[in-house]
Amino acid sequence: RNQQPPAVTIDRMRYFQILHAYHQSLIIEPEFAATHLMLFDLYSNMGKIDLAHRELKTYLEMIEGQEELSDDAFARLRAYTDHLEKLNTQITQITQELDAQQEKGAERLQLASQAYQNGFVLLTQRYLDDPVYLAQNPLAQNLNATVLMEVGQSEAADSQMSLLEQKAMQNPQIPWRAQAAFTNLGNGNYRGCFDLWRQEIRSHEEARIAGVLQSMPLVQPISNSFWPTQHTVSIVNYLYGLSQQQIPLLLNLARCEIEAGQPELATGHLREILETEPATPYRPLVRFYLYQLTGELIPVLPEAPAGQTEPETEALPLVAPKP
Repeated sequence: RNQQPPAVTIDRMRYFQILHAYHQSLIIEPEFAATHLMLFDLYSNMGKIDLAHRELKTYLEMIEGQEELSDDAFARLRAYTDHLEKLNTQITQITQELDAQQEKGAERLQLASQAYQNGFVLLTQRYLDDPVYLAQNPLAQNLNATVLMEVGQSEAADSQMSLLEQKAMQNPQIPWRAQAAFTNLGNGNYRGCFDLWRQEIRSHEEARIAGVLQSMPLVQPISNSFWPTQHTVSIVNYLYGLSQQQIPLLLNLARCEIEAGQPELATGHLREILETEPATPYRPLVRFYLYQLTGELIPVLPEAPAGQTEPETEALPLVAPKP
């Protein structure tokens, strides 16, 4: 029986890097059917339904007519064909639903966002295919750049982000740096990627600090009866922002610095992650990279605060033993 392998967790940065590598491979060798199958696996893993359908359909068309298939190969081919029909059914269903909303007057960006969130990238591109609308809507431009990256048009995505950057100079509220960093990375521009991530880290930090300062008692009017709660919430938001915003950006920065041949800078950012949040869920990954870069093997768990008894744990090997 043909069984699907378990899904592999791929973060957004690695996803765009792998995606770009596959599309570059197709430029070099467009008739290599296996690349389309690997793209199908990647898109399926990331929940990109219509892109997975496109690549699987292309793969099946390219191998059509092959003779003397083994029993296993024939079984796989039949399973792929059945899966293609299931994907097509999903695409047809969501297209009909969103088209019905469009007929009722739903806004383009709303439809595109809904399609993208459900894994229909090509359908998203269809709703954004209006140059006049794109030119007037920065959020649509940002989403369009993401779509262009995912469909394999990294240079077009870079051009889109360049236009959005110009608009962001006039309106700093426009979100653009995160996607622009991935676009730069996909095109091999590590320096531009580093600059954007550093700017994004600084921007998040300034916004969090401003939120804390604005809720302090010296700033709040005497009549504000919500002061203690409001200030507590702002501090919680600050700490949450460290975990959800700054730490992932620092990790992306460190990993790319390793790739760019800057191990000293990468080591500094990895240590900064541990100093900022010792119990970060990224600690095992940081531990691995630090060991590879410096030979230092940090504890699996962070040290317990002073006065607190640390639970006994069995030391885990860095590399899993062979079965």
